[in-house]
Amino acid sequence: MSKANACQTSEPLAFSIRQVAQLVQVHQNTVRAMLRKGKLTGVRIGSVWRIPRREMLRLCGEQETKEEGTREGCKTEQNL
Repeated sequence: MSKANACQTSEPLAFSIRQVAQLVQVHQNTVRAMLRKGKLTGVRIGSVWRIPRREMLRLCGEQETKEEGTREGCKTEQNL
């Protein structure tokens, strides 16, 4: 995908802490702790964190593997 096409996609390239918490079904403080401990990679812009889409995909894959049926894994954006 070219850079021009990446900017025109309807899917977000990065997520806020709140969005990540909703998608992974954890508290926002859990996401902040994961960022602090290096378990989740993000970019801090001023006081706001942004988590890249690739990190969300990785995290969702780990959630589904660890939870094996006890949770739904990551929610899709349509379910929010």
